[in-house]
Amino acid sequence: MCDLINTTDIGIDILFITHLEIPRDTGDPEVYKPLRLHIGKNEATFQFLEYFVKKKEINFSDKKTCYEENKIFLPPVLTPIYLSDYVTKRGLNFFEIPCLEIYKEQVKKILKKRINIIAISTTWLPGFYGARIVRRAVNLLRSYVSHVPIIIGGVLVLKSIKIRALILNKEINYLRTRELAEHYFLIDSNLDKKINAFIMSGGGEKTLVEIAKRVKNGIDYRNLPNLAIPTYKGYHFTDIEPENIDLNNEIVDWRRHKNKIQYAEAPIRTGVGCPFNCSFCDFAGLYKTNIRSMESLLIELKTLIKAMPEPRNVYFTDDNLAVTKRRLKEFTKSLIKAKLGIKWRAFCRVDAIDSEVAELMRVSGCIGCSLGIESGDALILKNMNKKVDIEYALKVIEILDNVGINTLSTYIVGFPGETTSSIERTAQFISSIPSGKYAHATHLYYLFRFEVTPLSPVSRKAERIKYNLKGIGEKWSHNTMNSEEAKEAICKIFLKVNGPSHLYFESLPKEWTKNKINNFLEMRDSLQKKYLHDNKPIDIACLIDNISKNK
Repeated sequence: MCDLINTTDIGIDILFITHLEIPRDTGDPEVYKPLRLHIGKNEATFQFLEYFVKKKEINFSDKKTCYEENKIFLPPVLTPIYLSDYVTKRGLNFFEIPCLEIYKEQVKKILKKRINIIAISTTWLPGFYGARIVRRAVNLLRSYVSHVPIIIGGVLVLKSIKIRALILNKEINYLRTRELAEHYFLIDSNLDKKINAFIMSGGGEKTLVEIAKRVKNGIDYRNLPNLAIPTYKGYHFTDIEPENIDLNNEIVDWRRHKNKIQYAEAPIRTGVGCPFNCSFCDFAGLYKTNIRSMESLLIELKTLIKAMPEPRNVYFTDDNLAVTKRRLKEFTKSLIKAKLGIKWRAFCRVDAIDSEVAELMRVSGCIGCSLGIESGDALILKNMNKKVDIEYALKVIEILDNVGINTLSTYIVGFPGETTSSIERTAQFISSIPSGKYAHATHLYYLFRFEVTPLSPVSRKAERIKYNLKGIGEKWSHNTMNSEEAKEAICKIFLKVNGPSHLYFESLPKEWTKNKINNFLEMRDSLQKKYLHDNKPIDIACLIDNISKNK
């Protein structure tokens, strides 16, 4: 926020809010709390324990603990970085608020200056309750200022458009419209009345710029295409005109964003969209699959090299970097040929990786790979339309381990068909992943509780009947399980897993060896399992000692 005074003195064309609240686990916090060791009310992240080592004693009643302070550091996300470049190239200025919850007092001061529009992203919201969070934020902003247009765009708006269409076509009349309106926009205009407009087109960048230009020049923007405007009679929808943004031409100049990436990974996309149709996913069809050329990507990466000191770490933000094995080969070979010296992570499908590809990934700088395994049970994977062979999935993790590439594998617990036996097989699968001193890399896992989202294929009427699936969001039941049983199953998997560690949101010391990292992570998990088993206070001296030896 160091540029606050200078920026607001000349006025702001677009005040952009990335996060409305501090990012937390998706879903019910009570699901995930048992999976992580706590000291007082604070998760025992490496950062908190390091603070513990330095301070020797912590007053847990003091809210200004290390944990609270660490929340203020938010990893940079691509949306505001990309939009900042896009807007600036078109003659407007742009100012980002990384998180309204953290910076609300600063926002209050900014809004006393000249602001043309406030733009809010819905891309970084939890799966459910996102609309509620936005409306709460809008109420807060309206208490600061009444006349500045508030424009909403992003993923939740695109989902809301599709939900509205399903309601109008009576395709989801098995769900209550009133309940849907709590989770989505464009259903009840009374709930959205303090919002000036929703942008209904793709990324919405072109429309956002046109709105800002018109407001700046005192021209009515409400007849622009791609808008939904809440009124007391309902919603006014303008014509839809595809924006047709050429990703190859919209290259982020990372030299403009040195302050964001000085201590963090640079978020870069190689494309948008995913061509697969997993039954639990409600993102399919929101964006057409659009892959950038390698020439465009390499130009952008070269601006990063000029801006970022070593090590140059990149997180490729694509829903699925490895759309096909062929593409992953071409991608890695291009990086190797360019000799950029970057280290990178990305999400990939396991069926795009074999020994040859893994070696190419390693040589090209890959240090980490997120893998959507989703279950250790073949029948559940079939129900999910995941198209993953579970034995091959384990082989891929072992292949990546052999070349020293870290993995984060994710699992959805409670999908229709889930039983005690399938839960057991998922725990067995995770336990089979290389760990401890036998691993050449670090392998983490993350358990999601299944959520019923109206746009996912499993929510279609025929599938609901097939599985006797009832409910929405975090409250549901089907033939073999309900949401409360899934919550318990997550804890059971955690207790049964022997080896890999469940994910904490933290940064680990780069100077630590893989053995030391694995020892620390697995020791912490074992302490939490002991606490869950005995329900007695545990001694964290071993963790503190583990950190202290490096101080």
